[in-house]
Amino acid sequence: MTADVDSQSTVERDDSLPERKNLDTETAEDVLEATEPAASPQRGAEDMSETEAELREAARADTGGAGASASHSDSASYSDSDSDTDSAADPDKAAAVSAARAAGAEPGIRQTPRPEREAASPLQVEIHEPIFDIQDLSLWYGEKQALQDISMRIPEKRITAFIGPSGCGKSTLIRCLNRLNDLIPSVRIEGDVAFEGGSIFDDSIDVNLLRKRIGMVFQKSNPFPKSIWENVAYGCKLQGINDTADLDVIVEKSLRGAALWSEVKDRLHDSALGLSGGQQQRLCIARTIAIEPEVILFDEPCSALDPIATAKIEELMQDLKDEYTQVIVTHNMQQASRVSDYTAFLYLGELIEFADTDQIFLKPAKQQTEDYITGRFG
Repeated sequence: MTADVDSQSTVERDDSLPERKNLDTETAEDVLEATEPAASPQRGAEDMSETEAELREAARADTGGAGASASHSDSASYSDSDSDTDSAADPDKAAAVSAARAAGAEPGIRQTPRPEREAASPLQVEIHEPIFDIQDLSLWYGEKQALQDISMRIPEKRITAFIGPSGCGKSTLIRCLNRLNDLIPSVRIEGDVAFEGGSIFDDSIDVNLLRKRIGMVFQKSNPFPKSIWENVAYGCKLQGINDTADLDVIVEKSLRGAALWSEVKDRLHDSALGLSGGQQQRLCIARTIAIEPEVILFDEPCSALDPIATAKIEELMQDLKDEYTQVIVTHNMQQASRVSDYTAFLYLGELIEFADTDQIFLKPAKQQTEDYITGRFG
């Protein structure tokens, strides 16, 4: 008897169903509402009959997911189904909907655009009285282009850092500042570098005098196979200073300036090759400042040094800042953030961003800069 009642109720529900041929014009909610028994509107899914489950699936399939579109429209300005209906009546709107879908946007949904940080200029700081003014500088090693249209101004008596992954052109750029790249036969340079208002590529420039004014400390310390005293005095002798008393004064002053005097004052005539790596690098700095340059270029001066020696070099750079303009190439971003006033980020030969160091590391204008300093690449 119970089976007959269940069978009869099932048949009655089946007779009350709308025709399947009309499902394409009705929403899933309409169909489901028609199939839901009035006596138990809050019945759980566990009590749903097989027939009702099949009907729900059929309704969803025939209406093309209209239920999902309807629920999605609660948070949108209008739904896809609404826009499709409107588009059928309005050809212009249909074209707009198609264009939006082609662009990856969802018709009817308000799109929140991502800020276009990449459009910002690479130069995020204005240097009014630069010691170097680099304009559209490009460089090729044979057929390979290493620098592409670099333009920036380097301030006087400040520390400027060049950062970027290996092969991005940092060392090439810093070697342009005192024309060391001239020593490579295959190099071709376009653009200009002005030093204190005059082009360093002018035919009247004495390159040796230029390199006296713009000294350089290299990645690998390179003391001469001479005594400590001879290493420091060497450049001065080339300039014609041969009086021993004068040279003694210059050597002591330079070693003090390089924070090395107290460590070597009792063995000035010992070989410089007997010094530690950190001491040799400071000796090279002393040899550089002995000829009284206006600028000191550092090409990764601490890459081969231990943390204690690195700290001494960084402290020395701060002490020298009041007297010398300094430019440093470094792979160590923590070092750049510690010692520099301004930072330039280069990538694949291009200047991506140049700004105050705090801005570069705390609020970069370019997404590419942020990706590099946060370790996403490089």
